[in-house]
Amino acid sequence: MTAFIGIDWSLTGCGVAAYVDGEWDRCTISTKPDDGTIDGYLDRVHGIAAQIVSWADPAEGDIWAIEGPSLGAKSSALDRMFGGWWLTANDLTEHHEAPWVFAPSSLKKLATGRGNANKSDVLLATERRIPEAAVSNDNEADAVWAAIGASILEGHPIVELPKNHTTGLTRILKGKS
Repeated sequence: MTAFIGIDWSLTGCGVAAYVDGEWDRCTISTKPDDGTIDGYLDRVHGIAAQIVSWADPAEGDIWAIEGPSLGAKSSALDRMFGGWWLTANDLTEHHEAPWVFAPSSLKKLATGRGNANKSDVLLATERRIPEAAVSNDNEADAVWAAIGASILEGHPIVELPKNHTTGLTRILKGKS
């Protein structure tokens, strides 16, 4: 059976969720700040990707999905956030097919029916609609919805959702087709 693996990428708390053979599993990959050097940063980012691959243990035919960077984000570390996201996506493609990428608003809409929902709304929707995922935080909740989005577009929805939650669902970058 195809596994659906969702990722909510972050330098501090990367949420990962997998739906395999009718069962959910999830984890949060936490990292500490690097030493401020380019090498330290690259080691940190490549370490996140390695932990994702190690935890998910993807098989041929499994489908990755990752939440894309928030283009409206404001931070003094946007360069590191966007760069780290792309480096992680690159590392994942070395081990497997390219991941499907969903805009953050698409995952929010899947969860709540609204593309502008906040993280606590998504977490609450996850706890109510998919209690068996047993998420521990909003990073894992976002990862669950990335996996669900991939399952819907693949034609094997993990959960049935109201039409207003799925209308307009698209990937912003196409991975496996």
